[in-house]
Amino acid sequence: MNITLEDIALEESAVEQILAIQNQMIDQFVETSGLEWGRFLFVIDLQGIQDDDIGYLMRQTIDSLIELEDRNWCLLVLGKSTSHWERADERIVFNKDYITSFFDYVCELTPGSTLHRCSLGMLLRQDNFGVNLYYCDHLSSDLVPTFKPQWNKELAYSNYYMGHGCFYPLDKFMSFEHWLNFHSHYQRVLYLIEENNTQFTHVEHLLIKEGLGLASETADDDLLALNRYLSTYGANATLGLLPKTYKVRWPLPDAPPLVSIIIPTKDRKDLVEQCIQSIYTTTEYPNFEIILVDNQSYDLDANQYFQRLQHRGRIRLYRYEKPFNYSAINNFAVTKAKGRHVILMNNDIEVISETWLEDMVRQLEREEVGCVGAKLYYPDNTIQHAGVILGLGRCAGHSHKHYGREESGYMNRLKLTQNYGAVTAACLGIRKSVFNSVGGLNEANLSVAFNDVDLCLKVQAAGYQNVWSPFIEMYHHESVSRGDDHAPEHFSRFMAEVNYMQKTWNLDNCQDPAYSPWLTIEREDFTI
Repeated sequence: MNITLEDIALEESAVEQILAIQNQMIDQFVETSGLEWGRFLFVIDLQGIQDDDIGYLMRQTIDSLIELEDRNWCLLVLGKSTSHWERADERIVFNKDYITSFFDYVCELTPGSTLHRCSLGMLLRQDNFGVNLYYCDHLSSDLVPTFKPQWNKELAYSNYYMGHGCFYPLDKFMSFEHWLNFHSHYQRVLYLIEENNTQFTHVEHLLIKEGLGLASETADDDLLALNRYLSTYGANATLGLLPKTYKVRWPLPDAPPLVSIIIPTKDRKDLVEQCIQSIYTTTEYPNFEIILVDNQSYDLDANQYFQRLQHRGRIRLYRYEKPFNYSAINNFAVTKAKGRHVILMNNDIEVISETWLEDMVRQLEREEVGCVGAKLYYPDNTIQHAGVILGLGRCAGHSHKHYGREESGYMNRLKLTQNYGAVTAACLGIRKSVFNSVGGLNEANLSVAFNDVDLCLKVQAAGYQNVWSPFIEMYHHESVSRGDDHAPEHFSRFMAEVNYMQKTWNLDNCQDPAYSPWLTIEREDFTI
């Protein structure tokens, strides 16, 4: 299905095929399921809604509920009442005082929302022990699907990404009234994060079609709630790059820790000069050193320039006199690093954002964070790297490749801090202690490619989370000094590294939690 998101509204066959596949899966489940049905409360808040078509939209939603396989539900309508709706079904009520602790789950709907007839059973199909929130994929009113990632804590800090189709176990709240008193879903999510250790479950099916927007979402109130939550950690948040999105500023120590920026090179004075000059002229963070590792440069002009750099201050030059092995060079350099944190950086990087290093360190000072990655652009201002998707091309690939610099991406994800399984070592931050604890980069099996993905996966397996940030911006001139992995002289080595990654991390048969199984693994563009 070679179709872009922009084409879906015009070419519905791709969506129809996915819906057909999902319906077959759901029907098979319904035939074999022995689950007991739950008790579901739906809430529609009509307060302040003046839409002339509200009756028609409500009829769509009510008909959808009546057709559910699970008969054990109640719809609470707040704000308006008509005898027509009351006569539609005895399970429709208009007084919240009738609601007791009888219900297991609560879900907010909007007028026009419709549910798949087996949606409630699909929720209960999940392992529900200790789950604090269920959320599913959804269709827009014009049938554009939103395929969401599995629970992504950093993405949840950045905005309310779950959208339509959230089901809350009521026992996670003190009462239904307690649930109702929250002003938005985002505030409920923050409450659950704080109280219940974030066991959130994503149901990877299009179980709901949205109606009217979630009008109760208020960015100002949500930002206040986020800052109340973050105050426990000494952090704070500001508005992000888009409306109703946020940037979290994690605390820095009073004395900013030393950061060692490692830059390997062979010759290429032009790239190194551009890279180091951009660091010096752009970086606001005060406490860093640069470790330049010269891997057998033979160009006289480059060697003389590298020698002169040592007199500039905060730069140390080391010679690595063995054949090129990216992993070995960086492992060697880390042994020379004096910083608490190290930044692995290609010599073809050009720094753009003034706060890039501060943003890196703020993340790296968090105990739970392992690797931190940057947003990298090609010189033509299209995306080169915005996080790594595991399984793309049956190994690993970059998210949103070739999207425009100002584009928001799928679910606005190009503008939001989030967790990914891996980020590129073209610019990668990590605590030196974490780097050493997982054995650094793999010199033996991954001398050139995928060593950064392997490092990130080892770090993740050790219990840390990897973070990608849209606020750490740089140009990347894409391995111009290393060459093309698909050139004939490099291809056999590249395929050996691919095979190692597939065998070690099962990347030819994995499902990335930051991605969706309904999105392509053939391209790097976040499409169906």
